[in-house]
Amino acid sequence: MKIDKFLLEATRAGITFEVEGDKLTVEGPGEALDRFLPAIKSRKQEILDYLGPDPMDGILDAIAEYDSLINRLCDLKHHSQEHRDNLLKARRSMAPADLTGDLDQFKRIVEDAEGKSRREAA
Repeated sequence: MKIDKFLLEATRAGITFEVEGDKLTVEGPGEALDRFLPAIKSRKQEILDYLGPDPMDGILDAIAEYDSLINRLCDLKHHSQEHRDNLLKARRSMAPADLTGDLDQFKRIVEDAEGKSRREAA
């Protein structure tokens, strides 16, 4: 049976699949798991390849990291809460596709500011 049809049949039986990296989590009613689990185990890699990673995972991680970096930078620069809020608002307006691509550059900006702050404190 093709993987798409197999997954559709398993889903109709009440089984849910969650992919996180190379980890596959399967939940469902006991009878359905008894029936499908042997095939799921033997086809795990095929299922992982078919379902693939959730693209939102990378975006959500980037959002959290941006917010953390913005807060670190504002702390270093002693910015007002209003300025911090404006930066966070600007981040929220970024297109999701831009988040992961610009993150490395923004990390370097914050790391440079931290290095400058440490040098000034010494």
